[in-house]
Amino acid sequence: MGLVLLNKFLLLMLFLSLLNVIKELVRFCWNWLVTTQPKLFSISSRGLFILGLSFSYILLWIFNGIKI
Repeated sequence: MGLVLLNKFLLLMLFLSLLNVIKELVRFCWNWLVTTQPKLFSISSRGLFILGLSFSYILLWIFNGIKI
């Protein structure tokens, strides 16, 4: 029972990490391509930390997979 819950939690974290990376990519592309007056793209230090964790979790998933 515990391993099933842990596996579901890890899959949820993977899904949330993917959504976070997609959100930041869309924000960057929107600022770069769509706006007529591009402004400096800034991300808070907390947002940058969470984005880094998301990237590292996705890369870990790609190279190692989720194995329980």
